[in-house]
Amino acid sequence: MPTEITIVTDSDWAGEEVTRRSRGGGFEYEGKACIDSWAGLQASRARSNGETEYAEMTNGATRGTFTKNFLKEMQIEMMVTAAGDSTAAIGICSRLGAGRIRHLDARCLWLQAASKEVRTKEVPTSENVADLMTKALGPTRHHN
Repeated sequence: MPTEITIVTDSDWAGEEVTRRSRGGGFEYEGKACIDSWAGLQASRARSNGETEYAEMTNGATRGTFTKNFLKEMQIEMMVTAAGDSTAAIGICSRLGAGRIRHLDARCLWLQAASKEVRTKEVPTSENVADLMTKALGPTRHHN
């Protein structure tokens, strides 16, 4: 029985050509089984790549926390790990408050306070499966 829910996210800063909103997406795994995936435009415009990556990591962590609480009702304990390929997003997760970021949605700051419930880790871009949700990838990346 798996003991961890892993969320892998990625975003493409200002990737939408008309509104300049960012695309984001990710996968939710319970052990090695993919139980959810999503892709779409983020609700607000981010001013930097770090902000948009952090916003998508927060979105993924929210989904993972929902799954964790759902399973807890059935007496199944899980830990949530949110993973992404952005050093800036991981840095934002590790501190409290917005710091030098000026245009971050306040609703995203809960992930900083949830460090006991949600762990964060960085994955190399070459291993980030969520890249598939935000950009066109060549055939060699699809088969890895």
